[in-house]
Amino acid sequence: MSKLEELEEKLAAQREAHASARSKRDEADAEEMFAVLLAEPGRIRIDLPDVSADHPGFVVLRRPTHAEYQKFRHATQLERSSPETVEARSKITAEMGRSCVMWPALTAYDQLVKAYPGVADYCGNEAIKLSAAGAKAAAKK
Repeated sequence: MSKLEELEEKLAAQREAHASARSKRDEADAEEMFAVLLAEPGRIRIDLPDVSADHPGFVVLRRPTHAEYQKFRHATQLERSSPETVEARSKITAEMGRSCVMWPALTAYDQLVKAYPGVADYCGNEAIKLSAAGAKAAAKK
C-alpha cells in the first residue's frame, strides 16, 4: 500500500468519524428542539410508526385557537344538512389538523398526507381533542 493510499484511507476514516459525530450531535439537537416544542401545554406529538423512511415519523400539533375551533364548529353545523356530510366533515377535520401542524413543515406534511391520506383525518381529530382538553379536565372534577 502506497503512502498516498494510506493517507486517503485515514482521511476517509476521519470523515466517517466526523460524520458520525455530527449525526449524533444533530440528533441530540433535534431531541432538545422537540422537547422545547412540546414543553408548552396544548401541544402533542403523534407518532406514525408505519410510515416509510421517506416521510417524517411523527407530527407535532398545537391546540387550535378559539377562532379556528369556532370556524370548524360553524362549518360542521352547516354541513349537517348536506347529503355529503361525512365527506364534508372529513375535509373540515383534515383542514383543522393541517392548520395546527407545528412540525414538519407544511410542504412535508402535505407530502405525508398525499402518501398516507388517513393521517389528515387522524391529525384533525387529535387537534379537535386538544381543543376540548381543558373542558374534559374540568368536567372530571
